[in-house]
Amino acid sequence: MKKKFILGFLILTLIGCASRKINTGIRAYTGFTELPFPSNNYASGQIVEIFSFPAKVEITHQPSINWDQISTSVGWNISNTATNKIKLTLAAEISNILKGEYNHASAENIKVEFTNTKNTTVQKSVIFAAVSKAISNNPNLKKQIELYMESGTRFDVITQTLSANVSFSLVDSDSNTIDIDSELIEKINSQFDIDFEKTSNSNTVITGSNLVVGIHTDPKLVKLIMEND
Repeated sequence: MKKKFILGFLILTLIGCASRKINTGIRAYTGFTELPFPSNNYASGQIVEIFSFPAKVEITHQPSINWDQISTSVGWNISNTATNKIKLTLAAEISNILKGEYNHASAENIKVEFTNTKNTTVQKSVIFAAVSKAISNNPNLKKQIELYMESGTRFDVITQTLSANVSFSLVDSDSNTIDIDSELIEKINSQFDIDFEKTSNSNTVITGSNLVVGIHTDPKLVKLIMEND
């Protein structure tokens, strides 16, 4: 009896730890699902697949939504705690590219900052109309979604994005910033499909503007459209 009690306690403890672990980072502070990596590629209205292992978001289709139907507002003031995970990931990936060129290019010497956060939103009715039209007018897309759903795939639709200006710099052992070669910045951009460039008033701070770091999605929209098309 005692062993069963201990075993039950351990299981509940592990479940509790797992739950707390899931609710961390940007999601815990803003409700947005954190992207594995900042990106220029995501926007409201996109039909996507979200994978956990490895963490990634694949775009299935980009419906046409007029720019005047998109609203932007000041985003959450994301704390250092909330962005710690995504900063560490970004620093590690940049470090892997710079290591062969700079002596101090460890992840610890890559300093990443998030500024000017924005929420970009499209009304749900606008998204519904755009996705519905895209599926109805594109037989290949409709067939693709139908076949994938039959095999168990769930399609989500992005309804909001959380974006920020993401900057990084490389520092040496004395905390002095180091000028990064433009060719290496181009290499980072091509490898991760990001538009980083040197800040206008500094050769040592590299910035990507309006990179999406989090998304809100609707998990039911595509399913409802397919069932009623």
